Amino acid sequence: MIKLVASDIDGTLVPEGTTSINPEFYEIIRKLKEKGILFVGASGRQYSSMRALLDPVFDDIVFISGNGTNIMRKGEKLYSMGMNQTDVARLIAYMRTLPDCIFTASTLDGIYYEQHDEDFERLQVEGYHNQIHLVKDVTKEPVEIQKLAIYRRAGIAGIGAAIEERWKDTFRVFQAGECWIDFVDPAADKGNALKELQKILGIRPEETMAFGDNFNDIGMFQQAGESYAVANAADGVKKAAKHVAPSYEENGVLGILRKLAEEQE
Repeated sequence: MIKLVASDIDGTLVPEGTTSINPEFYEIIRKLKEKGILFVGASGRQYSSMRALLDPVFDDIVFISGNGTNIMRKGEKLYSMGMNQTDVARLIAYMRTLPDCIFTASTLDGIYYEQHDEDFERLQVEGYHNQIHLVKDVTKEPVEIQKLAIYRRAGIAGIGAAIEERWKDTFRVFQAGECWIDFVDPAADKGNALKELQKILGIRPEETMAFGDNFNDIGMFQQAGESYAVANAADGVKKAAKHVAPSYEENGVLGILRKLAEEQE
């Protein structure tokens, strides 16, 4: 019996960088909770962004944010993982040299960045609903950095492979959408966070269902007895999942969760 459902957000439930969620999700999440099935939102987004999107069911779910660096429930921090500050300083120095890129440093207090860009700021505030802080030097801020990311409006594919090769021995590096490449502690991963949550709740992998569309979701698939890549996912992500669900445009995850709730009647 499924007791835990973990789902990615962007590209799985909603279009990348939007809040265009089908309101029926809230109803289904509440129905699942009534039947003893807990919903977990698991995203590269920051906690504040996830909370804005899922606020109607805030008390009913668990949030895994920052690609597995935080677990929050009802405003309480259950788990957190920071980054090595020496390595962070080295990576930031490198990021500052990249043309046509903006780098961000994610904390529980929001996103810190150094390059003023109105379109980027609009995306962060109006699209992701992030709290943002424009500062002169991120490394001088008295905050715990849990994730670094590079944003490239033209897409990350052309430079992502070279960046990953350069930093893969220091950080966990992965593409997290068409325009983003993320860096976290080597032990940070949505799958590891899901494993930690399963341990806290006493729920087994075979009692877990997971949904995703990108390579940073594969760790969750490995922690779930039932795993679904949505139809718009990359081929490598589909191969890692047990099933393929319809895309977010077809409300694929919603349809499967609706069926799961009906099966528990």
